[in-house]
Amino acid sequence: MQDFQRYVDEGIGPFFKEESERGRIRLRQVPGHGLFPEKQSFFLEKQPGRRRVIVLGESSALLLAQALSRRVREEGLEGRVEVVNMAVGGSDQEQALRRFHEALSLSPDALVLLFGHNIFFQLPFRYCDPAWLRPILRRARQSRLLGLIRQRMSPLPPFKEPLRASSRLKSYSAALSLMAELSRRRAIPLMVCTVPGNLHAPPMIDSSLRAWKDFSLGERLYDAGRYEEAFRALSRAVDEDFRRWRVFGAVNETTRGIGREKGLVVLDFERMARRRAPHGIPGWESFSDAQHLWDFGWEADEILRRMGLPAPGRRAARAARNPLSPALGNVLAVFPVGDASSCAAVVSFARSYPQAGAREMEHAAIDRGEGPREAAILTACFAKALRCDGRAEEARGLDAQARLLDPAIDISRERWACGGPRRKPSP
Repeated sequence: MQDFQRYVDEGIGPFFKEESERGRIRLRQVPGHGLFPEKQSFFLEKQPGRRRVIVLGESSALLLAQALSRRVREEGLEGRVEVVNMAVGGSDQEQALRRFHEALSLSPDALVLLFGHNIFFQLPFRYCDPAWLRPILRRARQSRLLGLIRQRMSPLPPFKEPLRASSRLKSYSAALSLMAELSRRRAIPLMVCTVPGNLHAPPMIDSSLRAWKDFSLGERLYDAGRYEEAFRALSRAVDEDFRRWRVFGAVNETTRGIGREKGLVVLDFERMARRRAPHGIPGWESFSDAQHLWDFGWEADEILRRMGLPAPGRRAARAARNPLSPALGNVLAVFPVGDASSCAAVVSFARSYPQAGAREMEHAAIDRGEGPREAAILTACFAKALRCDGRAEEARGLDAQARLLDPAIDISRERWACGGPRRKPSP
């Protein structure tokens, strides 16, 4: 709780503070919480011929900015491009808007906004509150009068029910339109990005029955080679998941629509991810979890290309995948071992590693299982993944290993199905 309070408090204040250094103004990053980017420091005055690009948004934007900085170094463009990372992990749309206002004062040559997974996030208070009101709100967050004052002074329309899609989309649309207008007045190019998501990640354990049914249907259609139908079913599962922990279709459509209407530069990362993915369905081959791409290098290259800077374009070789065992750790950080979501996620994840043999899967399960029972469950999930891919002989070996770890495990239970449970799982 104390760590979260630090995150909130640092999110309220300025992102950079000014310091005088040899007659020049140096900007130093203030937030130091782990969800903020690494400490940054630079002079407000830009070097001649060097373009300043500021990246804003949520945790995916933070990773994008890091990848963009890396590509700039690899291509030897440090003298031509300066990347400023103002993205914040766990950011809500109100905080993103607040950071946008601050970024306008830093003399940017281009702004990049990537936001969508956190559309339903709403931190304890709104970051677009005027500066004089924030200290008061920190001391009296429960005041109804102050809440009414805050809504009246906010540049965004109020929303009464934070988890209702229509209200959050309306608020997001208003924020995006406001950013477009402010950047137009200052003649600063604004690049808005659609956000890709992992369609092979299952819904959460307590999500709706409809989401689970569509996810199971999508996985079965994928197995049958009916990929367009599978894409539609898996996309519906994301839209119907009331936990709203991934970007859903209406968010990206809003970004595209506002971008076209306001004449912004639209970077369609969601469609880029589809073009790269097997059969046009992004999954574990591209993502470390349900939201975050393994590698934002392709997206960073696209930004450099749009700016007219030399970039390798579509690289011939894909970025190397992480080894199976550490990658499995990322999956288990989201899905606890043993529930239906975890089983469906691990099966789907394992099938993204067709080059992995049964022995490697066995080692990964034992390494990542917190005990014999958990290791047996993971081994059984890997066996199911091999069986779904027609590798029955290898699957039998993993079944035997699962029974060795836990003789009581029931591998025939419905939860080991390729597409997750056929009915709503019990809590």
